[in-house]
Amino acid sequence: MRSLARVLPLALVPALLTGAGPTPSAVGGIGVTDVSITSAPAFSPETVKIGLDTSVTWTNNDGTTHTATSNNGFFNTGNISAGQEDTVEFESAGTYRYHCNLHAHMTGSVKVRMARSGSPEGGWMIQWASPSSSGFTYDVQVDKPGDEGFVTFRDDTSRRTATFNPSRTGTYRFRARTNDGGQSTGYSPVLSVGIT
Repeated sequence: MRSLARVLPLALVPALLTGAGPTPSAVGGIGVTDVSITSAPAFSPETVKIGLDTSVTWTNNDGTTHTATSNNGFFNTGNISAGQEDTVEFESAGTYRYHCNLHAHMTGSVKVRMARSGSPEGGWMIQWASPSSSGFTYDVQVDKPGDEGFVTFRDDTSRRTATFNPSRTGTYRFRARTNDGGQSTGYSPVLSVGIT
């Protein structure tokens, strides 16, 4: 099955690190977030929230081999031996649930946020996938002020962005998921846009 994200060569990982600890941005951006595979065994942290184009590096700090494998085929690190690591870059919004193929009780999730740019005066650009993301479709929903719950904003679209200039004031909430061949991620964390 095709990978949603690129698996980065280990030689490139040190060049991407920008400091100690997670480096995701609330509006997306390149960075690396670390997940440790512990001797429990478990993924720690079990859930990470990142922006578009952010990578997750799984480091095996246990004495046995593990994997980080998407529950629905979006990515698979393959076997990660003791003391080794593997990195996956996430290019589109959604909640990616995963597990270890060798230890079914080990589970985790990567929650990839949408991004926005613009201003209340000039209008907003809403982004749910990076320009390099291809071969997927996306479902985007909006919760409008005064309405009850999320409704379709874009359905099964291959577009990665949309301009958003509503006439009604208030806070609009967006979420998105990525689709591939009948499989879908969970919805992303909510992105709020205030219109004054």
